Amino acid sequence: MFSLKSKSFLSENAIKIALSASALVCFAVFFLIGPFEMLSQRATADAIFILVTSLLIMLFCSLFFMFRFEVRNDLMFASFLVVAAAALALRFYVFDAISTDYTNFLSRWVAEMRLLPGVEPITTPIGDYNMPYLYYLFFISRTNLYDLYMIKILSVVFDFVLALGAVKLINLFTKNEFAHLLAFFGALFAPTLFLNSAYWAQCDGIYTALSVWALYFALSKRPKTSIVFFALAFSFKMQAIFVLPVIIFLVLKHKISLKHLVWFPVTFFASLLPSLLCGRSLYDTFSIYIDQTSSYPELTLNCPSFWALFSKYDFEIFGTAALFLAGAVCFIFIVFVIGYKDRLSGTLLFDAAFILVLLMPFFLPRMHERYFYLAEALSIIYVLIHKKRLFVSPFVLFTGYCVYSAFIFGKEIIALETLAVVNAAVIIYAIKKFADDLAVTSAVSGEKKECC
Repeated sequence: MFSLKSKSFLSENAIKIALSASALVCFAVFFLIGPFEMLSQRATADAIFILVTSLLIMLFCSLFFMFRFEVRNDLMFASFLVVAAAALALRFYVFDAISTDYTNFLSRWVAEMRLLPGVEPITTPIGDYNMPYLYYLFFISRTNLYDLYMIKILSVVFDFVLALGAVKLINLFTKNEFAHLLAFFGALFAPTLFLNSAYWAQCDGIYTALSVWALYFALSKRPKTSIVFFALAFSFKMQAIFVLPVIIFLVLKHKISLKHLVWFPVTFFASLLPSLLCGRSLYDTFSIYIDQTSSYPELTLNCPSFWALFSKYDFEIFGTAALFLAGAVCFIFIVFVIGYKDRLSGTLLFDAAFILVLLMPFFLPRMHERYFYLAEALSIIYVLIHKKRLFVSPFVLFTGYCVYSAFIFGKEIIALETLAVVNAAVIIYAIKKFADDLAVTSAVSGEKKECC
């Protein structure tokens, strides 16, 4: 029986298996004659670790598209593998780039951890990132591998987690395989998304990937898993709060019940448990989140937000007012959506999530240029759902690239104030289209009622 099933499986998937094996071999050869030379300047062990991790990423993508997503067309399957390999190759050519954030923060935190014995790096307040990420830095500090590569490779892994999540999410709205390929391609090749991980050594892709999967699980009626992923996203980075209000809409639409919400604190506490068991105090653990809300007293930190128009104003005078304005705007939008909860389809729920992740970083003070990352990722899915709104994602991604360029390359392409106006126009357009879609949904519902 097993033999027959095995033969059947091999015959049905022979081409895909051959394509997967060829992709792995070709990528290994490419790596050995390309990036290996660059990476081996540090140590052979670093290059081997990155190569093995890359091959595992490629293998996972192959298995995902063969079994979990079941791409039936062999040419399309090959296209997914080519995109994955090209995305990895692109990242390795900027792996040696050293950003100021790595020099001033990440490398120093790892160096501090290396000086401390045992689990003291976990119990000692080092860095201002949340505990799950600090666990990883602690792991790095206990290896002889180059910390820059280790930091970047984790973010690259989550680039692919994000891309696969984008494929699953867009599949809820369209069965067009080309749209799935575009979602995969866009998530891996959007300039800000790959620069964030491979060049800048940042980790915004982690909470974003978890948030995208949380949305997917919520819209595909897996509420407990969705809440767990929302909590994991928040435990990695506080910026996940941008998308958390969507939980309210999901509860009102009965896609998530109140009993499932208990998994949020349970998961969040579980992420802190290792530090507590190692002896870190509860106050020290939670103070990371508290300190994040009071750090960087600026209206904007190179972020194309509403406050870029008032960046020269004194934060001490306008900071509190900025916070209240952001809260008021988001509250009004949330109340507006709740008022039409009976009309919210899966598409409108996603659109509401997209608008939220635009609104919150646009109006909140203390925002960095990276805080539109979640909006940039969701914008790719948004335009694939709404094909007539194709310009939305390029505008969002372009403003993101411009502020990245100003910070990491020192080249200002367009003034920050102008980019803020572009973002404002995108937000107004997205809200208008959202309201129009609600009206259309209302009209259709009305017609159905009259017909019945």
